[in-house]
Amino acid sequence: MSSNKTNPNPMLSPTLVKGNAEEEFVLLKNGLPQRIHNWQVVKQLGKGASATVYLGKSLIDKNLVAIKQFSTNLFQNNQHSTAYRKMMMNEANLVGRLIHPNILQTYSVGFESEYKYLVMEYVQMGSLDEKINKPNELGLSEIIRIFFQCACALQYSDEIGIIHRDIKPANILLQSSFIPKITDFGSSMKKGDDINAISGVGSPAYMSPEQICEQPLNQQTDIYSLGISLYEMISGSKPFAATTQYETIYKILNKEIPPISDFIKNTLPSRLIKILKRSATKKQDRRYQNWSEIIFDLSLLLDEIYSQKQKYSKIDQISAFDWLRQCSSLKMFDDNELWDLIEIGEIYQVGFGTQLEIDFNEPDIEALADMNQWTFESSSEQPSAFSHSFILSGGIQVYNPDNKISVLISGDYLADLKPIITPKLNDQIDAYSIDNTVILMIEQQKINTIHPVVKNKLTTLINISAETQKAIKHKRHNLDQKVYTESDLIISDTQSAKSNSSSDRKS
Repeated sequence: MSSNKTNPNPMLSPTLVKGNAEEEFVLLKNGLPQRIHNWQVVKQLGKGASATVYLGKSLIDKNLVAIKQFSTNLFQNNQHSTAYRKMMMNEANLVGRLIHPNILQTYSVGFESEYKYLVMEYVQMGSLDEKINKPNELGLSEIIRIFFQCACALQYSDEIGIIHRDIKPANILLQSSFIPKITDFGSSMKKGDDINAISGVGSPAYMSPEQICEQPLNQQTDIYSLGISLYEMISGSKPFAATTQYETIYKILNKEIPPISDFIKNTLPSRLIKILKRSATKKQDRRYQNWSEIIFDLSLLLDEIYSQKQKYSKIDQISAFDWLRQCSSLKMFDDNELWDLIEIGEIYQVGFGTQLEIDFNEPDIEALADMNQWTFESSSEQPSAFSHSFILSGGIQVYNPDNKISVLISGDYLADLKPIITPKLNDQIDAYSIDNTVILMIEQQKINTIHPVVKNKLTTLINISAETQKAIKHKRHNLDQKVYTESDLIISDTQSAKSNSSSDRKS
């Protein structure tokens, strides 16, 4: 590393620090960063024992980010520095792989220069941990929504072979409207890795019995930790509260989880209590075996709680225009052309948790043009079939026939979407709305009724979108690509990780 100073006193003028990897720069003034690589520092958001967090702004597109700059003393102690370095390398190797609306995106990791940092997606509302103990901050509907979306995100993470291992309210950040963002994948492990090489991380109050006992781990350890987090969200208390870490571990291994009725007065839906018990039971054979089981049970719960209108509703034309104008994939259309799309299509809002059935067969535009198989029941708000659909807002998680999960977000294209309002036990789970999702749906036969210019643009968009969607699916599910470039990227210094997990990592 080299340092270029414009003034002998670095406290009086900016200092440019250049790292030796990917040309990382940190511009300092008065001991504080003004710029880190391609991000300008706007202000300090918070400071803890292990790191300082800044609000940053991209110098390229002006988007806001959060910059977490780690304390230099973390990397000066040889015993502990290896563990923290490997956590950062874990984060670096996952950049661009975990693409999900409920997983916090990491844009850049700088660990070669003196000033080590993470550049991440910025969220406005802080962590879930900060909301739990505030009366009336989270209602039951918000709690169920957060739990559902976190389950979808961890199902996606599990599908590409990643176990988080440190799920807790402090690692669940909240965007506006209480949309959760799971963060801190520095402690994650690749499924199937040797437990002896990656043990010793996590927060004891949320660790599964098998994680405490350093047994082989799978997705059930994250299921347990999220279940304990759900218990705390509802009750405001940890189920195994204790004054010492040893006492916490003893209770987790030997005590049954206290009935949640011990902490709350209100009656909870019986299905929610069942989900809570089955998520957080210490016996793995009685716990949910996978995330699909939880998501399905949650869909049944949501079906009981929410009305038909909350789950699926048509949007009026004026509001529909606003959604179309906001969608980046429709920028090629001018205002008049968007109104043409509204005239031939329908726009619906799909409530989170709504089960959908999606056919991803590639659309053959020419073959479909003359077919008269698309129908719409005018007496119902629910269309029976639409050949072309675009997500205008929110996201959908899809279970493909090849058992790979696709996450479709705003701007993505779907073919042949058929909503199913009431899930049944015998139905195959194909897809769920993971947020309040707005979708434009257009019947193929109606495309022929619009102006030729609009038709050509729409046909071009459909073809481009179909190809783009295939590329996105390939990128998100390129499982042949190794998650970690070296086997030693996972933490092997278990003692140092254990000694710091409850203090430094929380900060």
